[in-house]
Amino acid sequence: MRLLTLLRSRRLASWLLVGITVYAWVSTLVPLEWAGAAAIAKWDVEHPALAGIVALLGLHQAYSNPVFIIAVVLVTASTTACAWERSRFALRAWRARGAASEGALRRLRNSPTIVVDLPGDVGEQRALDATASAIGAMRMKVRRGGSLVDGSSGAVGLMGSPLFHWALVALFVCVGLGRLTRYEGAVRVPVGETVEDARASYMLNAGPLSGAAFTGVGIKVDRVDPALTVDGVARGATPFVSIIKDGKAIVGHWVYANNPLRYGPLLIHATDSGRAVLGTLLSTGNGGGDEPLVLFFPPGFSSTLTSSRYQLTPPGATPLTLDVAPATGSRVAVAVVGGSQGATRTVGVGQSVTLAEGLTLRVDALTAYAQLQVANDWSVPWIYAIFVAGSLGSALTVFVRPRTVRAAVLEGPGREDGADRTGPFTRLHVVVTHGKSDPAFPGRVERALRAALAPDTSMIDEEEDS
Repeated sequence: MRLLTLLRSRRLASWLLVGITVYAWVSTLVPLEWAGAAAIAKWDVEHPALAGIVALLGLHQAYSNPVFIIAVVLVTASTTACAWERSRFALRAWRARGAASEGALRRLRNSPTIVVDLPGDVGEQRALDATASAIGAMRMKVRRGGSLVDGSSGAVGLMGSPLFHWALVALFVCVGLGRLTRYEGAVRVPVGETVEDARASYMLNAGPLSGAAFTGVGIKVDRVDPALTVDGVARGATPFVSIIKDGKAIVGHWVYANNPLRYGPLLIHATDSGRAVLGTLLSTGNGGGDEPLVLFFPPGFSSTLTSSRYQLTPPGATPLTLDVAPATGSRVAVAVVGGSQGATRTVGVGQSVTLAEGLTLRVDALTAYAQLQVANDWSVPWIYAIFVAGSLGSALTVFVRPRTVRAAVLEGPGREDGADRTGPFTRLHVVVTHGKSDPAFPGRVERALRAALAPDTSMIDEEEDS
């Protein structure tokens, strides 16, 4: 029970949320594990004073280290406890509407919000009828139960806070499970080529349970427009991407900012485009043969692009370093760095260049490529749905104000008044509840009830007139 009380603490939840927010912000200042060991090592060298602290806190593995996981589990448990408490309160309030229970009568007797003295000629039934009419005139739903009159409005607002908190719980759980099962990877795809949605295709950042998530469909770049314009807006270099299944394109369109390609759980963005060389590595050495080779230039379509450097390890041959750069027309400049064939050679499509003894590169085509970012995360549509549910709960809480008015006629102690009337007399006891944003509501109720229960002076006026 003490643990439940601690978890329900708003202070604990607030500090956990602040801590997670600060932690996430700090983690953006350092390279994360999927940036690669080289990037992390470079950052550590450039920031030696912070490297030890970052390593101690595990910030290079910000979203998988125990500190972050424990904090998220605690805030989820705290939100769950709070949601459960608010749900129980809302359910009790919902069920209590119109119920003539001993608890309701006790509260009316001991803790009334409003007490109205009834005129001597007003009996219990007439007082209850007048009360019901006054409450109904305030656009409240009226119920009668024995000696009680109960009015309520905005009851659906009671569910706003529980709905919002349960949506938060669902969000934490959904995001957590999504992180375990999602994957995201970058891949460069030449025009006309297709890559399979499989682990081997990507430079991958994947959750530990992502193995079964790969769809196996093909992702094809049909063409790249270096300067696409859509609805009068220049989109720059833009690829047309298709999903291939059973040899057929089942969906495809131009992919640019805010216009990704969606297929099931797959979400495909285009991050860059550029030019590429499709070639074949011809080897006559031991274990030699023909090996397809794709050489990607840096992103962009300018004729002044810098060269790309590749480390090649042909089967049965000595590893070598190759520089490839665009040349004029449909030609490329090829050079072997530090090799016996080090002189730069310019070749066109269909031509070959000797890289080393028994090793030749044939240029088969000059084309374009698109760099795609492919994510598979089943939780994304659920997160959108949870966001809608949470927004609905928040709107109910803010804009729908629950109000209740409960009244009963009870005998009160004697008094002395101007007419020297003493002894027991009857009073209308009223309990009013309302949202915190509606503090004037009890005053409105009291004025309406006093007006409804005011002495009827019409007969006296008629007698005086006669």
